[in-house]
Amino acid sequence: MISRIQMVGVGCGFAFLFCYVLGLWYLSGFVPAHAPTATAEQIAAIYRQNANGIRVGMVFVMIAAGFYLPWTVTLSALIKKMEGESNFLSQCQLIGGLASSMFFVLPALIWQVAVYRPERSADLILMLNDAGWILTVTPDPPFFVQFFPLIAAIFMDRNRPAVFPRWMGYFSFWACAIYSPAMLAYFFDKGPFAWNGIFPFWLPLSTFVVWEITLYVMAWSFIKKNAVASALAQH
Repeated sequence: MISRIQMVGVGCGFAFLFCYVLGLWYLSGFVPAHAPTATAEQIAAIYRQNANGIRVGMVFVMIAAGFYLPWTVTLSALIKKMEGESNFLSQCQLIGGLASSMFFVLPALIWQVAVYRPERSADLILMLNDAGWILTVTPDPPFFVQFFPLIAAIFMDRNRPAVFPRWMGYFSFWACAIYSPAMLAYFFDKGPFAWNGIFPFWLPLSTFVVWEITLYVMAWSFIKKNAVASALAQH
């Protein structure tokens, strides 16, 4: 029963990623990210021309944040299995995941406010758009509180077979290094370090998608194998 519940949690991870990409990219058209150098009228025109698409898209982004929570709980349970008697790493990951989920919800809410009255002042829409993008791209620390305990747990794991292979620990560390330059977006409005540039946006986004899918597949495989082994042991 526990394995089946955890498989539901991993399924929520897949649902999170699907809803997030669907909402942010396909429905809202927010990928590629809006240019920080765009004028107020240019940004306001984006909201006025695709108001309903943005509204529906942001609903899916908020739904995605909901799916992120059961996945976070499932990952915490796997970390607990790796770290043994201590629960420090699993609890840190859980708290980090809860905090991180807010940075999917808050930008979506702010963009919903921006599109709620698209006839309002272009300068106000620009300010709300800026706030949404800064909250989306730059809040690395809560995600690090979530991901570094996972890395530590992978290297501490004494289970045989291991929950995650050691190379996943190195991959996760590399992913965190890729995310780090995102906070430089505070200081640039154009070029590779602006919020729509390669370092704060494209590399972290593509790395996050690949990393998450890899983690889901490995977690699903481990939980399924455990379920099969438990079923055989009962017979």
